[in-house]
Amino acid sequence: MNNSQELKQQLQNSVEKLYVVFEKYDLRQNMDYCDCGCISPEDFGHIFSNSLRILSSEDLERYSWKAMSTWGDSYDFRHFLPRLFELLAGETPYPSDPEIIFGKLTYGDWHAWDQQEQEAVFEYFLILWKLILSHEPQDEYTKTQEFLCAIGRAVDDVSPYLDIWENSDKTSAYKHLDWFLYYNSDKLPTELSNAFWESRVIQMRDVLAWLLSPHLRMLLTANAKSSTHEKKDTILTVIGKLETYSK
Repeated sequence: MNNSQELKQQLQNSVEKLYVVFEKYDLRQNMDYCDCGCISPEDFGHIFSNSLRILSSEDLERYSWKAMSTWGDSYDFRHFLPRLFELLAGETPYPSDPEIIFGKLTYGDWHAWDQQEQEAVFEYFLILWKLILSHEPQDEYTKTQEFLCAIGRAVDDVSPYLDIWENSDKTSAYKHLDWFLYYNSDKLPTELSNAFWESRVIQMRDVLAWLLSPHLRMLLTANAKSSTHEKKDTILTVIGKLETYSK
């Protein structure tokens, strides 16, 4: 079993742990929701259409946008959290943007939740991030662009995820960094281009400080010297891009 396969199994185990930890939050038939018309009876019916583990992205689309702001509270969100996170761990289509769903944690004051619940979410984040970095970017697209921001909208400290990135010596991780720089090139060196960072400026600045730090360039330079072929070429490309922003 290779590293990606191991991480995929770990992520499945982490999702299963979420189901166990949050199973005490029942589906409430009488949850409050906005009656202005922004949530239709059909929308409401979708979340009752199947058992939690079978609900689709389409079933949860409207709820994932409206959760806690105009539909239910943190109790209700914790009922749906395992399935929402399970769908985000798969392939698109997602119920809604990862930045929206993970950002709901901050909206729901998740740092005041039970310690076991917080730990299960943190474990999921770390494994999901490692798995993303272990997979080659597909079709000139990197999930790091949305998922780093999504995690940054939930956690106060993004450094553990940046540490994982810089300490991964896989070619895939360097390719993700290359594409991350590409997608943010119109805003660097002062900002990141994902608009969802606007509500998490401190975390965005932490990412920028890491990305543009001499430390990262020195580490990449050392790694390039000990690498060959495609990996070395990718690292050198990344270094070249970073140097243009440090001038």
